[in-house]
Amino acid sequence: MLVNIPGETIQDLTNVYSLVNKLRPSVVSVNLFQPYLGTELKGDMPNKEIITFAEKMNKHFNSLWNALYFHLSLRYIKMFLMSKRKDDYFKQLGNLIKEAMQYV
Repeated sequence: MLVNIPGETIQDLTNVYSLVNKLRPSVVSVNLFQPYLGTELKGDMPNKEIITFAEKMNKHFNSLWNALYFHLSLRYIKMFLMSKRKDDYFKQLGNLIKEAMQYV
């Protein structure tokens, strides 16, 4: 999900949360739109409320255990075996294992 789009309202953020909560995807990524200087698309830098929203969404829907379950699932491993970007899989899995080791 991309938030902080020009013209976005608090109701839009509420709708994003409701949609993700309804769909219950395996992985959620909420990213902040930040305009580059000199580009045609104008917008505001994210305010504290938008940043907090994105952080809470990512934390709420992306627990460590859900991420490990997803990355170790047969479905994901099959996608990995067919992928040309296997290095990305190992990097992400390594990051998850490092995070999990903090709890051991």
